[in-house]
Amino acid sequence: MHESFRFIALIFIFIGLAVSLVIYFRFYRKHTKQLSDAFNKLQENRYLNAEDYLFYEQMGAPGFVHRVGLMKKILQCKPLKRSGERWLEPDAGKLMLSLYDFSWIDRFHKVSCFVAVLMVLLIILVITGK
Repeated sequence: MHESFRFIALIFIFIGLAVSLVIYFRFYRKHTKQLSDAFNKLQENRYLNAEDYLFYEQMGAPGFVHRVGLMKKILQCKPLKRSGERWLEPDAGKLMLSLYDFSWIDRFHKVSCFVAVLMVLLIILVITGK
């Protein structure tokens, strides 16, 4: 009984991870252009330097999570420490909110939390297995 429950739980976890991977790539394909345009706009207005985000943009899909996280912090309109001694001013978040609709970032964050929960469950199942 115990082993069949573990097997069913593992199947559901792997299905959930596969579905969340598909959702992740849909977010990436749909919103990567908007995110790149927003970071270019921040660079044009001298809020960011290219090296602050360019590495993650060149990574493509794997760097998308970091760029979304950075944009989420910018949209909070609080001073944000960049590299070195430089700070990103709250005006950058206000500019982004006035130009773009980033309502999808909250949904993306929820998907990321769902994946984290699935990974913790997977680790627990692996550790407690025979």
